[in-house]
Formats: sequence, C-alpha cells, structure tokens
Amino acid sequence: MSDTENHGDIVRRDPGEIQDLVGPSPLRIIRGMAGTGVVWAGLWAVGGLAFRLGVSFVAGIPLIAFLPAVIGWAFSGFLAGAGFAAVLATMERKTVLEDLSLIRVGAWGATGAFLASFLVMIMMGIIGFIGIEWALFQGAVAGFLGAASAVGTTKLAKAVPDDRSLPAP
Repeated sequence: MSDTENHGDIVRRDPGEIQDLVGPSPLRIIRGMAGTGVVWAGLWAVGGLAFRLGVSFVAGIPLIAFLPAVIGWAFSGFLAGAGFAAVLATMERKTVLEDLSLIRVGAWGATGAFLASFLVMIMMGIIGFIGIEWALFQGAVAGFLGAASAVGTTKLAKAVPDDRSLPAP
C-alpha cells in the first residue's frame, strides 16, 4: 500500500506530501519570523554591546551611557531577523533547507534587513531628519549584518541533525 491511494475520484495523500505542495502555514511563518527575530535580537545586542565596550574603553565613556544603543541593536536585530524570515518564507517557500545556497540566503538576509531598517525609518519619519544618504547608509549596514546573520543562522541550522524522534519534555 503506497502513501498515495486512489479511491474512485478521491486521491488520499500523506499529510507531509500535502504540506510540501502548499508550503508552510501562515502561523508557522509567523512563528518562524518571531523565532528568527528573537535569535537575531540576542546576537545583535551582544555584537552592539561588544562594540560599545570597545568605544567605552577607548573613549572613557561610562558603559551605562550606551545602554539605549544596545537596546536599539536588539530591536534592529529582531526586525531584521523577522524581515529575513518573511522574505525567505515568501521567496523560498517550497525549498528545503538542504537545497538553500548560502549566497541566496545571504542575499535574502541583506534584503530583509535592509527593507526592515528602511521601513522603520520611513514610519518613524527619521529619513526627513537624517537625510536619505544617512538612511541608505544605515540600511546598508543593516543589510550587511543581515546577510552575515542569515548565512550564520543557516549554517547552524544545517549543522543540527534532523532527528524528530527526540522525546517530548
């Protein structure tokens, strides 16, 4: 008996095969966006803190003065991670992890992070205040960090064994 059976006009399919045909559900996409955003928020906050530690050490500025900037890095990381996950889910919805090239993933990471950064600056009205050149520079920095984060996240995900037989907690 195969996983596809013909019963008159009705073709019964394995649920996994149906999932492959239609792609992930909207709830799964939102959960992926939130999860990726949280991971990237933590990574970007640690990176921002390390950068600010260096600046604090060299310039002699108290580290507490940089706390708002580190929170900003975490917020930016969350938005960039969610943006990456949204772009990836839209553009690669029928592609399995093993088939994703790191170049494409990096491009989607840069695109998602740039778009998220730029959209936030537009919504907050910052572009009129800082100028389009600075906004593009900030978007490019977010894009570079997004590409690096996307490649790192994907390499990590590919390194984890796909063993779904682990016991539930």
